[in-house]
Amino acid sequence: LKILDPACGSGHFLLDAARRVAVRLAILRSGDADPSPATVQKALRDVIGRCIYGVDINPMSVELCKISLWMEAMEAGKPLSFLDHHIVCANSLLGTTPELVRKGLPDEAFAALDGDDKAAVSALKKRNRTELSLLRQEDNLFAEEYRAAVQAIHALAAAKDFDAMPSDTLEQVEAKEAAFKKYRSSDEYRKKKKLCDMWCAAFVTPKRGGSPGNTVGITQNEIRRFCTGKELPEELDALTEKAAGDYQFLHWHIAFPEVMAKGGFDVILGNPPWERIKIQEKEWFAARVPAIANALNAAERKRMIAGLNKSDPALYQAFTDALRVSAGASHFIRNSGRYPLCGCGDINMYAVFAENMRGAVNERGRVGCIVPSGIATDDTTKRFFQNMVETKSLLSLFDFENKGIFPGVHSSYKFSLLTTGSGRAPLAEEAEFVFFAHSTEELKDPQKRFSLSAGDIAQMNPNTLTCPIFRSRKDAELTKAAYRRVPVLIREEKKDAEGKVLNPESNPWGIRFGTMFHMSNDSSLFRTYGQLVEAGGELRGSRFFVEKDVCLQTETGPLEVNAGTWLPLYEAKMVHHYNHRWATYDGEDVRDVQPNELADPEFTVQPRYWVHEGDVQNRLDSMSWKHGWLMGWRDICRSTDERTVIGAIIPAVAVGNNLPVWVSTSSIAGFLPVITSSFACDFFARFKVGGTHLNFFIAQQLAVLPPETFSQSLSWLGTPTIADYIRPRVLELTYTAWDMKPFAEELGYDGEPFPWDEARRFVLRCELDALFFHLYLPSNPDGSWKQAEGESAGEFAALKEAFPTPHDAVDYIMETFPIRKKKDTAAFGSYRTKDEILRVYDAMQAAMAK
Repeated sequence: LKILDPACGSGHFLLDAARRVAVRLAILRSGDADPSPATVQKALRDVIGRCIYGVDINPMSVELCKISLWMEAMEAGKPLSFLDHHIVCANSLLGTTPELVRKGLPDEAFAALDGDDKAAVSALKKRNRTELSLLRQEDNLFAEEYRAAVQAIHALAAAKDFDAMPSDTLEQVEAKEAAFKKYRSSDEYRKKKKLCDMWCAAFVTPKRGGSPGNTVGITQNEIRRFCTGKELPEELDALTEKAAGDYQFLHWHIAFPEVMAKGGFDVILGNPPWERIKIQEKEWFAARVPAIANALNAAERKRMIAGLNKSDPALYQAFTDALRVSAGASHFIRNSGRYPLCGCGDINMYAVFAENMRGAVNERGRVGCIVPSGIATDDTTKRFFQNMVETKSLLSLFDFENKGIFPGVHSSYKFSLLTTGSGRAPLAEEAEFVFFAHSTEELKDPQKRFSLSAGDIAQMNPNTLTCPIFRSRKDAELTKAAYRRVPVLIREEKKDAEGKVLNPESNPWGIRFGTMFHMSNDSSLFRTYGQLVEAGGELRGSRFFVEKDVCLQTETGPLEVNAGTWLPLYEAKMVHHYNHRWATYDGEDVRDVQPNELADPEFTVQPRYWVHEGDVQNRLDSMSWKHGWLMGWRDICRSTDERTVIGAIIPAVAVGNNLPVWVSTSSIAGFLPVITSSFACDFFARFKVGGTHLNFFIAQQLAVLPPETFSQSLSWLGTPTIADYIRPRVLELTYTAWDMKPFAEELGYDGEPFPWDEARRFVLRCELDALFFHLYLPSNPDGSWKQAEGESAGEFAALKEAFPTPHDAVDYIMETFPIRKKKDTAAFGSYRTKDEILRVYDAMQAAMAK
């Protein structure tokens, strides 16, 4: 077995791995279930000398790791094992492969980093593009010669099997060390390493301008010349050596040739860094100049750093060099081709380490690592998780809430134990999951542990293949059942590697998402109450009317206030389910709208800002929206809030980016917020929201009933169609003020707003929720489950085992809204909302039976 920790630190993971293997080895050798300590110790020395590998970027950590392993492997009368060929000081993330070198140096290698001459970068990129084009021509002798030369260099002098050399005496260990040093100093080894170092250095070395047409930098031609036996120019050789030292390149096939020759490691495990690659100023200066780290704000910190250029030039240069190395590492990870799945977006080292681990493990091997749970749920890592799912290489993901497990990490931080394979061969049809665990004991709880197949994940999250987050096996079974009955809102088009459409896009609501006004980027269009009053504006309701153009003189310069109507800018905090008047601004403060205000159909909420009607209309036109109302949802939310999906219908006004807008071509578009306001939709949505945002990619994959559902006739409902049951209730709940009249008119109503009657509204909402439970979880007339089309016997049996009837499922779902239950109990002495929904639900079921 070959076992690696690529960020080994002082070797804790490697020590435990060695002990575990040694005990099993001792049992096998002795035939005794309880082998003697001497037998175990001998096995432990053999395991540490032959099986254990580690890499770390910190020289001190590497030395500590060796010492820890030596102390553990001590055997009476035997010298310390030779470990220099197994425990290496290098950067696991930065290096190349023979295949990447054979492909040639990509144009993406040439990007201007801090300190680079942009003209030189452009010239080098142009030169490299010409040289690279020759390699990519078919039946090109020049290209074939280059690839053969790369292959020949990598085939030079394979490393001796140092592990096969005896190490029972001091002389034998010294002989092993001498043989290793001889190999590392050989021309063959140095040439292989220099070739790979050159390829990597091309990404990160400073690009400078020399004489015209003679810029300094490594391009494909220098690599080709080196492969064909030409000496590297002295200046480029020095740049390569410096880059290799600064960045600590590690090429797996050169560092551990005996392992990679067999396809990779058998086991890779560890706890890689959970931090961004980009230098964080506060952390960098914390131990060097605490005053800079503790600066009042970022601007002050930058001013103090700039001052170091005079007060401490050496430290300033060290910081500048660190920034350059950080930028170079980020550039390499994004553009080298080593990390096609995680080398994008806001790169975090844990994700790149996870991809690196999978690339270095062999076909039958396993990767086990501790990483933030975002590896399975975040948009930036979705391609990585998607690949694990599609290749059936994901074995398990056990998610923990950090309640005292890692004292130095905030208690709300979630991390996972991830076990996976390389992806080169399928390992499991289903993966095991546990979420929200607080101890490893909970991993054995059959109620918390569940399995998901690639098909399950594809059905629930077909676009991203990210993992839904379930608290229990019951949650998993019920959600899988719901997605077998209700489709996702938008299923994106899927193509194969050749561009052939495998599945066309499905978007029955004809929906698009967008933001109207960004609170930061569009702030120049916003005007405050004071500014509009100063411009002579008159406030009528929530709209300002300005008679003529005015130029105000402000502290930051002149400010134009154009004549015309200024519309309120709605923010997410101002709306809620069936209520476009949830909160209002009093100056800079926000307060809840009071019952007496809601009872007044003339009352309108006041915003923090107003936007000119012309700017609003331009945005509406760009969205092709022709209605006198809008619909959207709160972007900020959590799965632990009272409600997660909070959608609303509002007047056609300006809307901030924290209230994304939904645009639909459906004739019943106004039903969308009704669906998402239901407890049924909300329950299943909660398993998609892992953070604090309901992003577009999450919204697209919500389980949403398609429009054709509402044209169906259900005889037990007492109306011609489902839409006829919903329409009057939505109208009465939504049209409570005159500014929603355009919405009422589209529903065919031309009367006055409906009175705000809390008791009446409660009943109407419960009736809608009961109906949606029937639509999401259909039952037979006798109250039993109605089997979904395409649902297997095993899937149906698992659903009925978890929830004998749909009624049981509804009861369970309502209990998962504890804040609503707490509020009801405090106000009414019982969980009134659940009781009323179940009463209506059962009445509907009884009507169905008749």
